Amino acid sequence: MCRWLRPRLGAGLILAFAPLPDEIGLWPLLEAIAARGQLALPRVDGSALTLHRVPHLTSLRAGPFRLQEPGPGSAEVSPTLVDVALVPGLAFTRTGARLGRGKGFYDRLLAALPATTRRIGVCYACQIVESLPLDAHDMRVDEVVPVWDGAALAAG
Repeated sequence: MCRWLRPRLGAGLILAFAPLPDEIGLWPLLEAIAARGQLALPRVDGSALTLHRVPHLTSLRAGPFRLQEPGPGSAEVSPTLVDVALVPGLAFTRTGARLGRGKGFYDRLLAALPATTRRIGVCYACQIVESLPLDAHDMRVDEVVPVWDGAALAAG
């Protein structure tokens, strides 16, 4: 998956996530993006996520919810600067519906991104489901990239 994603990410700012143990291991991809100076990772700030540039993965620290996140000295960046967002989820549909972990952090963050930002759901094939319940605030992704054959599924 990392080899498939890398050439499709472009030269702009890339929002990604530091994976939890049960999520896709994006660490090699994150290291490559950080080395190019393009990586932004979220940090929990109360009930919201703020975005911060990450020049090296060694600058990450343990945050709330078992997340690795940028340390206090990392430069904050505006969501309006994000060109591509790699988005985690517990489940996705082929049409881009996403089930998060229930607190709405990513829905609020995705709503703050420009309409031109490419949103890519990243998951295991077993996380693709036929349908999900959606509320008005639930944000979709543009495409879903499951680990099974390296192919992205076009959404919406």
